Amino acid sequence: DYEVKGKSGLERREAEERLANFVYGGRYDNGPNEGYKYRGRGYNQITFKSAYREMSSVAGVDLVSDPDKLNDPEVCALVTVKFIIDRVEKTYGSTNPTFTSYDEGIKAAAEANCKSPSSRKDCSRAISHAKARLSHFKYR
Repeated sequence: DYEVKGKSGLERREAEERLANFVYGGRYDNGPNEGYKYRGRGYNQITFKSAYREMSSVAGVDLVSDPDKLNDPEVCALVTVKFIIDRVEKTYGSTNPTFTSYDEGIKAAAEANCKSPSSRKDCSRAISHAKARLSHFKYR
């Protein structure tokens, strides 16, 4: 029973912790009771201890010992940019690949955020959302 509706304060927090530990505990290097500790944070919702460790390495910020650092807007922005750069480099072999169109660049950035290079995940929703949100930018 993970109902949190109608609860407040400590009861709500405890219910949220139980749910996160149930869903995320014991996965991707999380201990059984670390699901809440390494829950989704940041602009691109970094989740799981293994991802916090990877982003710590990429961004040069210790997020494993203090996951709440991802709530700091400056750290969050740094991690998000480093995450995208790292993914683009792994996917395209460069941090500044050449794209022939605006749509191609948006697709590459959206896919870099959506999935790892070896994943077959469908990112069409992420791509369409990125295009809609970034329509004011012009490709040169």
